[in-house]
Amino acid sequence: MEWRSSTATHASPCRAPRRSNRCRLQPVKRRLEGESYRVIAQSLFRPARIPAGAAWKTHELRDRTIRLARVGLKLMRGGYLELLRYPRKQRE
Repeated sequence: MEWRSSTATHASPCRAPRRSNRCRLQPVKRRLEGESYRVIAQSLFRPARIPAGAAWKTHELRDRTIRLARVGLKLMRGGYLELLRYPRKQRE
């Protein structure tokens, strides 16, 4: 007998990912589809916040979009296992 079934009155049904989690998955999905970081940023943030031209190369939202996509890809490729490992104390 499972612990959950012995302690809960009923098992919770499988649910779709929450909106916040879907937003986190979107950069990964769109990057795998070959979208540019600019297009991904426009879908995550208001298009009016994305600068036109060369200003995009140094904009903070570009860095954030790239970071979201890279972290998501790393987690997808097995990096999520790092979250489960207990941190070891480093020897001096």
